[in-house]
Amino acid sequence: MIKIKTDYFAIHFFLLAVIGIAALCCPGCGQDGGSAPDSRREITLAGYRDLAPGANFFYPASLVCRTWESLVGLEDATFAPRPELAESWEMSPDGKAWTFRLRQGVVFHDGTPFDADAVVANFRRYEKAPGKTRFYRFRMERYYPGYTGIRKQGTHAVTIFFDEPAPGLPHYMAGWGSPMFSPACFDPAGGAFVKPPSGTGPFVMGDHEPDRYVVLRRFDQYWGEKALSPVIRIRVIPDVHTRFSALKSGEIQGVIDLGGMTPALAKELAGDPEFKVSLEKNSILHFIALNGERFPFNTPDMRRALSMAIDRETVSEAFFRGYFPPAAGILSHASPFFKPGSAPHRPEAAKALAKGILKGRRAAVELVLPSKLFNYPYREIAQYLQSVMADLGLDVTIRQVESGGFSDLILAGDYHLYIRRQGLPHADPAGIFEDYMRLEGRRGMGRATQNRRFHYNYRNPKAVALLDKVPATLEPAKRRVLFNRLQDLASATLPVIPLAHEASLVVHAAGLTGYGAKIYGATLTTAVKRTQGK
Repeated sequence: MIKIKTDYFAIHFFLLAVIGIAALCCPGCGQDGGSAPDSRREITLAGYRDLAPGANFFYPASLVCRTWESLVGLEDATFAPRPELAESWEMSPDGKAWTFRLRQGVVFHDGTPFDADAVVANFRRYEKAPGKTRFYRFRMERYYPGYTGIRKQGTHAVTIFFDEPAPGLPHYMAGWGSPMFSPACFDPAGGAFVKPPSGTGPFVMGDHEPDRYVVLRRFDQYWGEKALSPVIRIRVIPDVHTRFSALKSGEIQGVIDLGGMTPALAKELAGDPEFKVSLEKNSILHFIALNGERFPFNTPDMRRALSMAIDRETVSEAFFRGYFPPAAGILSHASPFFKPGSAPHRPEAAKALAKGILKGRRAAVELVLPSKLFNYPYREIAQYLQSVMADLGLDVTIRQVESGGFSDLILAGDYHLYIRRQGLPHADPAGIFEDYMRLEGRRGMGRATQNRRFHYNYRNPKAVALLDKVPATLEPAKRRVLFNRLQDLASATLPVIPLAHEASLVVHAAGLTGYGAKIYGATLTTAVKRTQGK
């Protein structure tokens, strides 16, 4: 008996030892993060979506991954254009041609030189705009309205031509508008990637398991400051509460991308010394969209009544924990042309205005929401609006609709109002004003305006007259005057009802340095480094 018991324990401890050794050799095994990460070298971040969807897409990775770069970059704090792969640019006197001087000594990840031939090849790819996208949709008419062609000017300069003045071109090209990839990795005839996409950024895309994780590795031939971290893993964790738990446990060192952490959960970690919370304005505006073809929001006075009835400070504090400031205008606070303002909260005046429209009767309206709310508290905001509108004589029914059905419903105009968000695909605001303040799109937009497609039905001759002046106004100071007047007009006449400006909210372990919130959520700078702790 004794011998049997002794052998049993010997075997038991032997097995424990084997399991322990295996665990040491395979940290992270069994987690949904792909191949085993080396915690001594890797930084692990997480977002709600796959930030590197791959070669089947126009953008094979998000801008935030830093695997590719643009001719024109974006300043982190101001959203203004800055030199990136183009060192400088100059507009012709008539505004119909722009010459870009290119950075020398740059190579793509596959070793192909970056030069004027590469830029021309990429513009041929833009002309075809192949493939779908999980980020901003690339349309030549959106980023290059009036484009007629491109020509080399030696080995490191190109000139882009237009059939009308294009004074805002660098703002259009900044960030998403001028991505550069090695011509060796895409088909010159159709523009689709035929080899692994190869950019010029400080990180190279490594192992990738779609919708699970991507591994980014340092590119040692990068033309600029080399990344301090050799390996960064970005996991896909769709549920924000699971991301929160992973951060608390040390399984990940930070969140990435827009909506990486909700304001409520960020507030919970704000006082914990093991974590840091950083905040930066981003390009998203939250607002109420109104069906201007149906009573009662087909009357400008009812739009004004609803706007005055909303306490935006309450919206900011109660639903966004004070991280997303109140909004008063149609343009995001990240825009370099943003004009600050405030929306009046005058509930008694709002009631009087609504009473005159309804003539003592009550009206039934439907507020629709998509089933997927992207971690935004739209349901709670809708319930607040339901209470506010009851005081105006409007009886609100809130209805959530499956995402596909929701889009069909909006396109059909089968709604009274809904809550939505809008980002900035580039740094020039003219497209936003065109989309929301003009009913019929001007030549070159390539599609109907959102104002028309989504039945907002905003009509204002003053807005059209101002918009008609924008393309031919070449001086930046005069363009700013026009954009200020359009913002003032939008705040007074309300093509939409603004609620709050979003801010990028990034939470990370205190031991992660060089990391923080940027305009597009959190962009991987070359200074990101894991130093200690979780």
